[in-house]
Amino acid sequence: MNQNTYLTPEQAAARLHFSTRYFRNIVMKRDLIEGVHFIRAFDRRKYLVIWERVEQELLRDHPIASTIDAGIPMSKGGRCYA
Repeated sequence: MNQNTYLTPEQAAARLHFSTRYFRNIVMKRDLIEGVHFIRAFDRRKYLVIWERVEQELLRDHPIASTIDAGIPMSKGGRCYA
């Protein structure tokens, strides 16, 4: 069974201490990928953010985490180990 935590953009913004408007208009459009970090739910107008994936994205550039998961980031969230 999948143990993901699904949050609304408002809840995710509150956890990250961003305004909801900034989270929706900047973070979701620039840094998060639909289908990886968030999904469109039910009537396709509501977004649900997958919190564990957002945390992974936050820690991706952290110095300690980068030594564990080295590689070149790819556009769809993967990594290239050249």
